[in-house]
Amino acid sequence: MIYFLGHADYLVVSRFLGTTNLGFYEFSYRIPHLVRWRFSQPLSSVLFPVLVKSKDLSRSLYGVYTVIKINAIVSSIILLFLAVFSREIILFLWGEKWLKIVTLLIIASIGALIECIISVRNSIFLAFERPDLNFKSNFLHAFLTIILLLFLTPKFGLQGAALAVLLGLTVPVFYFVYSLKILNGKIFDLLPFFFLLITGILIISFILKIFIFPFLQNFNFYLGFILVGFLYLILTFFFVFKVFSSFIKEVLVLLKESFR
Repeated sequence: MIYFLGHADYLVVSRFLGTTNLGFYEFSYRIPHLVRWRFSQPLSSVLFPVLVKSKDLSRSLYGVYTVIKINAIVSSIILLFLAVFSREIILFLWGEKWLKIVTLLIIASIGALIECIISVRNSIFLAFERPDLNFKSNFLHAFLTIILLLFLTPKFGLQGAALAVLLGLTVPVFYFVYSLKILNGKIFDLLPFFFLLITGILIISFILKIFIFPFLQNFNFYLGFILVGFLYLILTFFFVFKVFSSFIKEVLVLLKESFR
């Protein structure tokens, strides 16, 4: 049932907008969520045995915060680039016929970023023997999303469907905040980190998009985009290692200890 409800957006889009638009929608959704499926969820699942073994809440909370921050850094670098350079990426990889999904890709990237950051909640609930909270979260999430889909899709088309899925994330975000409370943690402990990280990456992205890329694409669009991509990686990695140097050092120490 939960699987069915979780894929209701495909059914609603197909019903109201047709199979062609479903193809556009599914394609725009799949790209950014690969980050969540291939990186965020596996990393978060590693938390489960660690939390089960640890009886110290403060140590568990430290581990959870560390995973959340690693998730946030990696996913922000990838997904904010997808969002800001969505049009250029589509033109570079697939051509003009796919420009219809630009807005969808932006919304899906924002949603995927949120889901990457909050993905640890499932491991926390399982570790503290509260699988019922996972079920409630999934059910309420799906239920709210379906209501929003039925209301927004007929009125606003593909953009409405994508927005409905994004707004539906209010439920798992609420349960994420609650999962931190189980560990005596607070979302306000993480907000300064999120704000600094996302603001810094967005500033880098928009500087490159507004000032650097227009100059480079005058010579060659494809070469210009590749150069901007390299510049983006260099600048974002420099930003992360400079601004969050103490956190990076802590992570490196933990990695060294884990391999001993």
